[in-house]
Amino acid sequence: MMKKNLLILIVLLSVLSAFLVFKINKKTMIDEENLAVYVNNQLVSTVPKKGEAIYIKSVCDTDAKASWDNDSWSLLINNLNQKTKCNLYFYSGQTVFDFDYTGGEQNFIAPVSGTYRLEIWGAQGGNAIINGNELENIFYGGYSNGQIYLKKDNQIFISVGGIGNIGVIGNQSLGGWNGGGNGDWDHSDDDACGGGGGATSIQDILIGDGQLKNYENNKSAVLMVAGGSSGMGASPSTISSVIKDGMYLSSGGGYLGGAGVKIKDKDGYIVGDNSNQTSGYAFGQGGSALTLDRSFNQEIPGGGGGYYGGSALTSDDISNGYSWSTSGGGSGYIGNPLLTNKVMYCYNCKESNEESTKTISTTCSEETPTSNCAKKGNGYARITLVSIDEWGYTVCKFREVYILFLIMKLKNDSSKKTIYK
Repeated sequence: MMKKNLLILIVLLSVLSAFLVFKINKKTMIDEENLAVYVNNQLVSTVPKKGEAIYIKSVCDTDAKASWDNDSWSLLINNLNQKTKCNLYFYSGQTVFDFDYTGGEQNFIAPVSGTYRLEIWGAQGGNAIINGNELENIFYGGYSNGQIYLKKDNQIFISVGGIGNIGVIGNQSLGGWNGGGNGDWDHSDDDACGGGGGATSIQDILIGDGQLKNYENNKSAVLMVAGGSSGMGASPSTISSVIKDGMYLSSGGGYLGGAGVKIKDKDGYIVGDNSNQTSGYAFGQGGSALTLDRSFNQEIPGGGGGYYGGSALTSDDISNGYSWSTSGGGSGYIGNPLLTNKVMYCYNCKESNEESTKTISTTCSEETPTSNCAKKGNGYARITLVSIDEWGYTVCKFREVYILFLIMKLKNDSSKKTIYK
C-alpha cells in the first residue's frame, strides 16, 4: 500500500513540476525577442499579422520541433531541452490572381515554388429571342477546382470562355470564345436561339491562340476544363417538362455535359447524348446550328464548349422533323494526374465519386465567380497560392538569441513592438 501511495505521489509531483516549469517559462520566455523573424528573407522587427503573410517554415539549430497554427496564428515549439536558436520565415506578396474574360489567352507565372489552387468557371450560352422578346438562358457554365505544385517561374496558360451571343433574327448568333457553337434563328418569323458558351481551360503549354480545340493532339498539356452551357432553346415549356422528368440538360459539366433535347411539336422529345471524357461534338468545340435551307420553324442553339463540346441538331435530326431543341453543354475535365484535391460542380447534373471525374451537382448559380457554384455570364479563372515549398526557401544565419523552455506558444501582439538588434 505504501509503495502504491509513493508511486501516486511521484506521478503527482511530476505533473506539478511540468506545470510549474511551463508556467515559469510561459511567464518569462514568451517574448518575440527570442525569435528571429524573416519576411521574404528580410529580417523584420515583428511577427506579421494574420492575413499579411503566409507562414513558410521554422528552422532551429537543435532537435527542437516548431510548427505554426494558422488558425490562431501562433507558434508551438516542443522537444526543447537545451539552448536553441530559431528562425521564423514568412512570405508576403500577392497570393490571389484573378483572370476575367478578355477574348484571348492569358498567362500566369508562379512567383514562388509551392502549391496553388486552380479554380475555373465555364461561360453561359446566350439568351434566346422568342416571339420577338428576349428569353433568359436557364443553363449555366460549370466549375472545376484542383491543386497543383508549381516551381518558381513556371508558366501556365489560361483561356477564359466567353458568353454566347443573344439570338439574332435573320442571322446566326456567335458562340463564346473557346469553343461555343453558333446558334441560329428559325428562318421563318421572330424566334432565334443563343450561341453556346465557351469553356474555360488551363494548359501548361501554349498552342496557337490558346483555345482548347488546338490541344486535340496534345491532351496531356490540358490541366483543367470547366464546360460552357448551351445557348437558350426556344421551347421553355417543353424544357421545363424535361427537367421535371429528371433529365440533366444543357449546362456545362462535370464529367458529363448536360444533354441536348430534340423536340417535335406533337411527338414530344428525345434526349440526346451527353458530352463526356472521351466523346461529344468535338474535342474543345461545341456544335453549331447547320446553315442548310430549312422549310419550316427550326431554330437551333449553339452547343457549349468543353473538354468535349455539346452537340447541336444534325442534318438527320432536321430531316426527321425535329424543329426545336436545346443543344448540349460541354464536359469539364480534372483528369490530369498533376492535379490533387480536385472536384467539379455543375448545375443540376449527374454526379461521380471517381477521383479523376469527381462531380457534385449544385443548384447554385452566380454571375460573380463563387466557389462550388455554376456561372452566369462570361467564364472566369482564379489562382490562389496555398502553401510555399519550404525547401526552396533560403535559410538565413541564426541570430544569437536563445530559447530556454520546454514548450512555448507565441501569439502575435500587434500592440507590442519588438526590436531585433
